[in-house]
Amino acid sequence: MDPSRIERFMSVMARNRPSQKPQLWEDFPLAVRRRVELELYGRTRPGWLDQPHVVDLSRVGMDGGGPPMRMSLLLRDAIARALFLYGTYEICGTRLMQAFLAPGMTFVDVGANIGYYSLLAARAVGEGGAVHAFEPNGPIRARLEENLDLNGLRAAGNVHVRAQAVARASGEIRFYRSTTADNSGLSSILPGAGRAEEAEVVPCVSLDDFVAALPPGRAPGSRPIDLMKIDVEGAELEVLAGGSAVLARADAPAIVFESLDVPAVTALLGPLGYGIRRLHYTLLGGLELIELGRPFDGIFDAYEPPNFFAAKDDAVFERAVARANARHSAARRLLGRL
Repeated sequence: MDPSRIERFMSVMARNRPSQKPQLWEDFPLAVRRRVELELYGRTRPGWLDQPHVVDLSRVGMDGGGPPMRMSLLLRDAIARALFLYGTYEICGTRLMQAFLAPGMTFVDVGANIGYYSLLAARAVGEGGAVHAFEPNGPIRARLEENLDLNGLRAAGNVHVRAQAVARASGEIRFYRSTTADNSGLSSILPGAGRAEEAEVVPCVSLDDFVAALPPGRAPGSRPIDLMKIDVEGAELEVLAGGSAVLARADAPAIVFESLDVPAVTALLGPLGYGIRRLHYTLLGGLELIELGRPFDGIFDAYEPPNFFAAKDDAVFERAVARANARHSAARRLLGRL
């Protein structure tokens, strides 16, 4: 056999070991079946990658039983392809949200895309909770709504899709859609590579104005938002700057966010009382919330932007890790040694 082929094969095997790719091994039968489908149909059926496919998500980490969550996916897109292959996306953030959210909570999804995190949250918070999904990109928002409706999650009236961007101030703002064929998630209120040169104008709302307009109905004294996820392709400072009043409160929400400039986010959130941890997950260690600056093996760095978790009380970090890892089996830990 050609030595170069052997070398490539060994490299692929090394990258896909349980210790390096937990999302592959946590639901291995699903991942194998989906990989075969992708390779077979993607190569033999013209246009297959550009047709919508309704598939089940993984049941791993799902509490409360019930049917699996379902999503309609266009597999040309990288996010959709990961969801198809593994039944999950960004396993670090997924396990954190599953550990944090509980019935009756309120979740805000800023940059909801096609709705993966909104789906997880809606199932977790139940009819007594609320989900607010912000997605200003019209075609992507239509797919978000389709995925919510596939699971019957808007019928109860507690999941709200909002066509606004979240920004420093309310009104209107320029929005730059992704022009990258295989990554719809690049759209942003900031210009940049992979986005249209000409912007469209979309409505926007500040976090403070959004919270001020929330209808009453929760128990007196309860926090307006329990958890907020921000994935806005570099515009996270614009989102946070519009929430100075909400984020200064003692009961300010915990925040999951993606960022390539965490020092700038720390400079904004730190004076408000927030601590920040880096999200990480392995089969061996389960969910980890790593202090900034602490060295670790970033097994996702080659294909995922870093994600972080911010909260005002270290006990929030401790509870999330304890709850996530209480359900982490000895078999997974053993597998994670490989």
